Amino acid sequence: MQKLATSGLGDDTVNKFHTKPRRHKYGEAVERCLACETDGSTPPAGEPLWRSPRSLAKSGLLHDMAAERVSRRAHRNGQAIWHFRDRAGSFAGADRFGLASEATLHGFAREFRSAVRYFRSMAAMQNTIGIVYDYDQTLSPAYMQDDVIFPAFGINAEKFWRRCADLVQEQGYDQELAYMKSLLDYLAVDRPTNKQLEQLGAKMSLYRGLPEMFEEFAEGLLNSEQVEAGIRVEHYVVSSGLKVLIEGNRIRPYLRAVFGCEYAEDAEGRITFPKRVISHTQKTQYLFRINKGLLDMSQDVNDHMPDDVRPIPFRNMIYIGDGPTDVPCFTIMKKNGGNAIAVYNPDDPERASFRKCFDLATRAERVRHIAPADYRRNSHLRLLLEEMVRDIVGRIQAERKASAEAGVVHAPKHLV
Repeated sequence: MQKLATSGLGDDTVNKFHTKPRRHKYGEAVERCLACETDGSTPPAGEPLWRSPRSLAKSGLLHDMAAERVSRRAHRNGQAIWHFRDRAGSFAGADRFGLASEATLHGFAREFRSAVRYFRSMAAMQNTIGIVYDYDQTLSPAYMQDDVIFPAFGINAEKFWRRCADLVQEQGYDQELAYMKSLLDYLAVDRPTNKQLEQLGAKMSLYRGLPEMFEEFAEGLLNSEQVEAGIRVEHYVVSSGLKVLIEGNRIRPYLRAVFGCEYAEDAEGRITFPKRVISHTQKTQYLFRINKGLLDMSQDVNDHMPDDVRPIPFRNMIYIGDGPTDVPCFTIMKKNGGNAIAVYNPDDPERASFRKCFDLATRAERVRHIAPADYRRNSHLRLLLEEMVRDIVGRIQAERKASAEAGVVHAPKHLV
């Protein structure tokens, strides 16, 4: 059971709900599938599920393979089952964890259907909580360009943003493309490398309580029982700013993934052209990437994936943003049962930051919660985050308990 847990097919707590005979039975079918693939033998007459990409897609195994950057064609001839073998270790001698091979090919198709249902149920445990952050004005009180790029290269901030506004208003540029083009224009004489920009990221300012909050969450947000049950919290950043700057920031070691705008490089390593642009509407795509576990940009986020096998369902997700540019993400969270918090700069003397959040909560009804961007222990924001996580954990545990109880067949009792 421990090996199953480490293989990604389920945690120990879930495995304990399945008796050895049950796991043994389903494991036999998988083992026979592997044997067929190895020695060239054929399954019995009937629907050969292991050779049908369509059946594999229905079973939920095809998409898992797609997540490993393997084309759909690679699912022929049982390749999806080989993937499961690679994750769990060799199925030869798998009697260590109840997957010993003793069955013959007789009744293979029926047994394989059971194996598919079993492995899908094991892979579908949605135990991960995802906290997703915007960056500018959410984790930092400053825009990253103003914070580190302009001082480093002697760029006048007022003239730069005026130039960006002209591109948007007069030439119809998207805002993100406008700032990326303007930055290339300003740095045309001696363009930096992405590595140099990453080094600047270490100097970016953060709100109070960061990055300490991430360390405190890692040590005490979940108790030992919840951790042993396989529940975990992951942090992500989705920003319209430059990804490379966030990669160099102090918070990076605590993040599962960062999504942001990117520059390509020329042969000398200097930035040349926008490689990836994330507008405030396109940020929603990355919520779905997190939802589906498709963090590699080569994976197609539009691939179909049933809700019950998505690693981080939206109801397990918390999104934190600062204003109107986060409205599309707030909307996705609200529509799909997720959580959202709008944060404002508590040190803004003009209260413009607060008014944006106030309008989002009261007039636009995009979010239910607003809080000052103070990530220190016992702050309003920390209390909201910790309570949301506690609520999600409670629901996960309740659903797991209900699922386990539903699978129990009680012994018959004597009539009185």
